[in-house]
Amino acid sequence: MTALRDYLLARQIGKGAAGNIGITADRLDSLYSNAEPTVEEVRLIARFLKVSARELIVPIRTGSERRTKLRSNFNYIRDSLGYHEACRIENTLDEVSDSLGFPSDLPYFVDYPKTSQSAEHLSRIFRAEFLHVDMVKPIPQLPALLFDKFGTVAFRVKARKVDGASYRKGGTALIAIAERNDIRMLFTLAHEVSHLLVDIEDDTNNEIWIDEDVLYPSNNEVREVEFFANEFAATLLIPVEGLLEELKYLRRSLVGPAQLTAFHIASVARKFGTSFSVAARRCENLGLLDFGGAATIEAEIKRKYGSAEKYANVLKIAPRFTINWDYPSRNALQKIYPLVEEGEVSLTRMHDLLSLKMM
Repeated sequence: MTALRDYLLARQIGKGAAGNIGITADRLDSLYSNAEPTVEEVRLIARFLKVSARELIVPIRTGSERRTKLRSNFNYIRDSLGYHEACRIENTLDEVSDSLGFPSDLPYFVDYPKTSQSAEHLSRIFRAEFLHVDMVKPIPQLPALLFDKFGTVAFRVKARKVDGASYRKGGTALIAIAERNDIRMLFTLAHEVSHLLVDIEDDTNNEIWIDEDVLYPSNNEVREVEFFANEFAATLLIPVEGLLEELKYLRRSLVGPAQLTAFHIASVARKFGTSFSVAARRCENLGLLDFGGAATIEAEIKRKYGSAEKYANVLKIAPRFTINWDYPSRNALQKIYPLVEEGEVSLTRMHDLLSLKMM
C-alpha cells in the first residue's frame, strides 16, 4: 500500500482534477479505493501536487506510529490536510535528524515567563549575547547564524497549511520553514526559534511544535505561547535601537511631517525584512502610534494601494535584502560528507529532504 490515497484525501483532490492530472475520473476513483498506482500515475500525480514521487509511495507515520510528541497551534484532529502535513514534516525532521546526527548548542530557558516584556528581554539577550549582532542592524543572515553558532539547521519544506515547525531530538535542534516569500519565512523562522528556546526542552524524547499559521493561531489553548513567540520574533527582527535609528535617519534626510507616517513604517519594514503589519504593530507597542493606529494605517494603505508592498513600490522605497535559505542545508551536508562517501547517507535523499537542488 502506498501513501497516495492519504495524499489525495488530505488535499481533497476531486474527480474534476483528473483531466489536469492526466488520468481518467474513473481511474482517480479507483486510486481513492486503494488501487495500486502505476509508475506513470505516480509521476503524473506528483507533478500535479508538486511533491516528490517518493512522498506518494512511502506511507507517513501517523497516530500511534509517530515517534515524536506532537504539539501544535491548531486543532489538527479537525484539519485533515494540516494533520497530514504535520505528520509528513515530522517524518522529514526525524529522518533529517537521524541522518545529520550532530548536536545543536541552542540554549533552552527553563520556565521563562510568557509576557511581552519578557519576550523583548529574551530577544535582546539572544541577539546580543548569543548571535552577537548589534541592536541597530537587520539580520538577513539569521539562518546562517543559527547554523554557524549553534549547529541548528533551518530548511525549507513544501506545505500549504503549515507555516513552520521546530524540533528537538537527543540534542539536535531543527527548524522546518514552509516555502513562502522571504518576509513570511523570516518571521516564521524567528517564531520557531522562540519555541526552541522556551517551549521544547525535551532532548531525549522527541518533541515537535507545528505552527499552521504563526500570525493567527486557531488553538486557544496555546494562545499565550504563540503570542510570546510572535512578540519575540518582532523584537528580535526589529530591535528598538534599530527602529529609532532608522526613524531618525528618515526624518533627518527627508522633508515631511514629524509624526510617524505610513512611509516611515514601510521603510522600517523593508529595512528589517518584516511585513508592514509587523513593523506597524512594533511601533504601536513602543508607543509611537496610538492604540489601534497600526491597523488603521494598514487598512488605509490597502484601500488606496491594494497592499503595503505596492505602496512601498510606488514610493520607491529601497528593496528588501535577500536571504540565503540554502546556507544551513548545504553546510550541513558538507559536515556529514564523510558519511556520504562511506555510503551511510544518501546524498540524493538528503537533497530531497532539505529541498536542495543537486549541484
